[in-house]
Amino acid sequence: MLPSESDSRDDVLAKDSLEIALVERPAVIIVDIGLPDIDGYEVARRLRQALGAETVLIAFSGYGQPEDRRRSLEAGFDAHVVKPATGETILSMLARQALAARPAPARFERLTVPRRRGAPARPGHGRRRDARTY
Repeated sequence: MLPSESDSRDDVLAKDSLEIALVERPAVIIVDIGLPDIDGYEVARRLRQALGAETVLIAFSGYGQPEDRRRSLEAGFDAHVVKPATGETILSMLARQALAARPAPARFERLTVPRRRGAPARPGHGRRRDARTY
């Protein structure tokens, strides 16, 4: 995670964090918009250009107006979380991002399981008598 305004280390700057992120290539990076040396929007642009879509970028900001969210998306963030955010809020958003990144199946296939020998067929369902479909 990149440093935030509340980070207690003054020696860690956005440019340092960018270098670390480019080497480590984490799956998720949460970036505070209000960084001291480079704003979070520029951090996102640089990360997105270097890492492509392989890393989930999350904007973490005290501003949550539609314009703020739009700017985050335009800069390359995948999501915008407004401070203060609970751990549950962040985990929920990460789960949504993971589901959105998962490719949709080309089609659903019907699973047919052989019926146990001697088990009665379900009448009126129009199925073959030797299989059940789920």
